[in-house]
Amino acid sequence: MGDIEAVHRLDMLIREQDGVLTRAQVLECGLDSGFVRQKLRRREWVAAVRGVYVTHSGPLSWRQRAWVAVLDASPSVLSHESALQAVQGGGSLPIHILVDAHRSVTKRKGVVVHYRADAAAVSMYNMHPPRIRLEEAIIDLAASAKSEAAVIARLSDAVQAGRDAFRQARVARRPVRGVRPHR
Repeated sequence: MGDIEAVHRLDMLIREQDGVLTRAQVLECGLDSGFVRQKLRRREWVAAVRGVYVTHSGPLSWRQRAWVAVLDASPSVLSHESALQAVQGGGSLPIHILVDAHRSVTKRKGVVVHYRADAAAVSMYNMHPPRIRLEEAIIDLAASAKSEAAVIARLSDAVQAGRDAFRQARVARRPVRGVRPHR
């Protein structure tokens, strides 16, 4: 593959992942370590953690912090409130991720790691960023609540998040026969 095609593939990946990528992904695109070193030396990229880069030197958005956490512990996905926040368009720290129960993941500031034996079965790796299924995130949030009132509050928040996501999806699509537009 030529350098032009490799750079094009890399640019597409950077867009898909909100300006966050790994060294391994750069190499998979057909570029080499020298390309990575040059980007870092010129400060076009900054290492967020070892082997995970951000394509700017400013503060990270919530989505970029989420991508860094997921890519750093790959294969992993957003979980708990972070999975819901990914649908809503961002959120707060810490970032919650899920990995397979048999793995060991480096602890990082601002990242909470959850372990499950069925992590692959509940994960949606095709999402951007990858996350667990929303129903699983809702159950995890309810299960971690400290009181009955907190369970109700978390479930109510999840229902509202689902309504908001549905509304956004509905607005973005063409009209559907028999469905009135939301006012």
